[in-house]
Amino acid sequence: MPHRPATIALSIVDPVTADIEAEVPVGGPIGPRPMYLVPMRFAELSRLLATGLVVAAAACGPGVLPIETGPEDRNPSWGPDGQWIAFEHSDSADPGSVYVARVDGAGRRRVLAGAFGPDWSPDGGSLVVNVGQALVLVDLGSGAVQPLPGAAGYGPAWSPDGATIAFSSHGGYFSAPPVLWTVPAAGGSAARVPLPGGPRTELREPDWSPAGTHLVATEAGAPYRLFITSLAGQDTAVIGVPDAGASQPAWSPRGDRIAYVRARAGQAGDIWLVRPDGSGQRLLILSAFHPSWSPDGSRIAFSRRDGGEVSVWSVDTLGQDLRRISPPD
Repeated sequence: MPHRPATIALSIVDPVTADIEAEVPVGGPIGPRPMYLVPMRFAELSRLLATGLVVAAAACGPGVLPIETGPEDRNPSWGPDGQWIAFEHSDSADPGSVYVARVDGAGRRRVLAGAFGPDWSPDGGSLVVNVGQALVLVDLGSGAVQPLPGAAGYGPAWSPDGATIAFSSHGGYFSAPPVLWTVPAAGGSAARVPLPGGPRTELREPDWSPAGTHLVATEAGAPYRLFITSLAGQDTAVIGVPDAGASQPAWSPRGDRIAYVRARAGQAGDIWLVRPDGSGQRLLILSAFHPSWSPDGSRIAFSRRDGGEVSVWSVDTLGQDLRRISPPD
């Protein structure tokens, strides 16, 4: 049932990548740092604080902006068998949980409350999710929950061989920008991905190449762009877009394309495809975010806002055969 959230004044690192309650910020900049008046749930605020997208926040009280929002299904992750989708859900009764459902919307069930950012294990038996900044493994058969000690960060992504999880982290120092780390999926010490040159502005939202040798991530800047690196910090490359930001990369299972969100500051994003060498830029679908490839590379799942609701959809690689997977309850 639609409800009116509180209005929060946010100081956002980048209002496009944050893709919060309004991809187009409501109100406008206020104060010396870019601030945006955004109607949102406090659970969503907690998620953004955990990811580092929000660096300051102040409650302005409910009803400051008369905008209503409804239930949301977002941030899909396509399961390795091609039959299931994991995603985040929130509504007036559920401030935020990870769910799974079949690609036709059947079999919908909650996996873990208070979690976000799901990614499937390659064997399909588990999810890695965020609970705050903790990385947590969830066994889909038993429901058992296992934290990964020493792995504090966000945006976890499971390697194709199932051995390693990549994520973005401040490394325990919130004054430092988040960069890329890896941790053994079986448990162990996290390791920072070494990168050449000086300190990076910020790296987040990692995803793996299908060979498991490289990562693609969002690099903060003006504008945002895609950053590709090997695990040894070598063979690095940058994919930029003139006059627009590039974020939320997802590497195709065939390795020949990267789906990503392209958006100008303060505008809703669209999903584009690009080759890993930066060539072949092509618009896939308008007004969409959070791309996730099907395991056979034939379709891409994504989130889309429709009025006050956010749903999960999929489309083929030509931008056709649009299907709604998970209309929020």
